[in-house]
Amino acid sequence: MDTMCGFRARTVICFPKFCRRHLTVRRSMSLVLHHGLLGTEKLMLKHLFRCFRSVFLCYNEFFCFHSYSKLLLSLRGQKKVVVFQELGFIEKYHIDKAKLARFILLVSKGYRDVPYHNWSHAFAVSHFSYLLLRTKSVQEKLTDIERFALLVGSLCHDIDHRGTSNKFQMDLNTRLSRMFQSKGSIMERHHLNQTQLILKKPEFNILSGLSAEVIKANINDIILATDISVHLKKTDLFEKMIKDGYNKELLEHRLLFKGLCMTAADLSDQSKDFHNSKSIAANIYCEFFAQGDLEQHVFKALPAVSMDRERADLPQVQLDFLDGIGIPTYRHLAMLIPEVQETYEAICFNRKCWAKLGEILKRDGLTVRDVDYLSDANLEEQVMNELGGFGISFLA
Repeated sequence: MDTMCGFRARTVICFPKFCRRHLTVRRSMSLVLHHGLLGTEKLMLKHLFRCFRSVFLCYNEFFCFHSYSKLLLSLRGQKKVVVFQELGFIEKYHIDKAKLARFILLVSKGYRDVPYHNWSHAFAVSHFSYLLLRTKSVQEKLTDIERFALLVGSLCHDIDHRGTSNKFQMDLNTRLSRMFQSKGSIMERHHLNQTQLILKKPEFNILSGLSAEVIKANINDIILATDISVHLKKTDLFEKMIKDGYNKELLEHRLLFKGLCMTAADLSDQSKDFHNSKSIAANIYCEFFAQGDLEQHVFKALPAVSMDRERADLPQVQLDFLDGIGIPTYRHLAMLIPEVQETYEAICFNRKCWAKLGEILKRDGLTVRDVDYLSDANLEEQVMNELGGFGISFLA
């Protein structure tokens, strides 16, 4: 009798752990199953290594926070290899270049073909982080390990994103929600899980020359910081840190600062010139509307206005987002990193553009639906003309 009771008690206690472990193994394998295991790909490696030459450094736009051109995007994989070298991480941490190239290639394959949370987004985010890492302010405020982790975390922060929100995962009771809901930040923890899976493989482990616990803890902090709901809860802490003065010796300050840099990088498309920022916004809303369509089909209920292609007032949605999240984030960033002041001014100008766009649509009685009008060149020109022409894209 005692033996049976003990067995049953053990089953009750251990079965949930077994289920979680089983789900984790299945989930970890899905990246390989979905994208296919990356082989040697010698031609791709050679293509990447060609870019160790510093020819690309002559492209001035690569060093501009506001740049988002087809030129940069066409070289995104190659440039990522060179960025690690240019920042000194390859030499400092004895990173094997072939291993780094394989790591970047596998990470790029880990991003799904969704409208917004794809490899182009990962490139844009890590490019912004790279520019932050080159500033004197960031070099003075973070340790070398933290700076390295910011770059790695930026590359991986949305890997295997499904194009749906944490709330959608919970409402649908997906496998991911069952794995991570108890800890919160479902998708962010999934991205972190996929990153850890890749780094566990010797052929992709670019962290072998570092203290495993320290670097992994920093990457964890950075990826989890991309949950906007978590970021918003820290607003008062950012204000207090700025008021009291940043102290590098305080772990809390460095943790807040890392998170702020990562969030700003994640939102950096909002600070590009209006032409490109608007184009990227169209991708965001394509993804939102796809989720909204799915919600209506599955739950037989109207989705949030921002995800309803029939009801969404995109200029107003953008204004709400910029006022509540984008502009405060960049204001805090500029107060801590003076080098990004122009970027803060750019996102403020984009707010004026969205406000003017909304004004024109209402004033002229234009009927708009979905995202098609966001690519209307005549409408964009009208916005710029009425604002005096400042900010016209020179990267289009």
